[in-house]
Amino acid sequence: ELFDGRTGEKFARNVTVGALKTRTRERADAVGDTVWVTDAELGRYLDAAYTELIDLLVVADIHLFEATSNVTTDGTNDAFALPSDFYKLLGVEYRWSASPARYVDVPVLTFSERNRYNQMTISSLYGAYAAGYRLVGSTVKFAPLPPTGQVYRLTYAPAPAQFASLPDNTDVDCIAGWDELLVILAAISMAVKEGSPELTELERSRDRFIVRIAQMGVDRQPTQSIADYGDDGYRDAGRNGYYGRRRDGW
Repeated sequence: ELFDGRTGEKFARNVTVGALKTRTRERADAVGDTVWVTDAELGRYLDAAYTELIDLLVVADIHLFEATSNVTTDGTNDAFALPSDFYKLLGVEYRWSASPARYVDVPVLTFSERNRYNQMTISSLYGAYAAGYRLVGSTVKFAPLPPTGQVYRLTYAPAPAQFASLPDNTDVDCIAGWDELLVILAAISMAVKEGSPELTELERSRDRFIVRIAQMGVDRQPTQSIADYGDDGYRDAGRNGYYGRRRDGW
């Protein structure tokens, strides 16, 4: 069965867990050495490497996999539990029309903004809804308290795969060739433990990948159009969904 690392969906480009382990040993110049670094330990190195890879890609706005989950408000609580497989939040949207489904972005609030909207009702062309959200522990918290019955869609990166628990013949999706960085990161952990002379070259390879990811992130960033704001400096509610947030943050 093909395995994408988190959701179990099938994809065309795959590499087995066993192949990743072999390539990692090759990069660390430790082929055949299963005493100093066992397969189980190498699986844990791959776990940590995959988590680091996902962190780098998400920060650069490169999403290998996305999942969604709906939150329905009850008019009493402003905080709701995150999905059980949650890793990093990518965005929150308010569903202002159920059929056909229509959504508008809900902005993230900084800690200093946490009380700014508590006593306000944010109204827009889409009705009244939360002005923003914050992540607090294992919950997503809205401000102000949204009316009952509203649906908010969370888009998030699911928790990375746990390679240590997967058989070697399990296929893992490797979109865009990011498996090479995964191998390099795990090989660095091996080289550190073994005191291998390969460590310096591995770190250089890792740094080149990180620069590449950062540049791809810059290239993917949208530019803010001046048309998104009116003459008074406020975002256009018809495009962005709510009044009250100026481009200077007020």
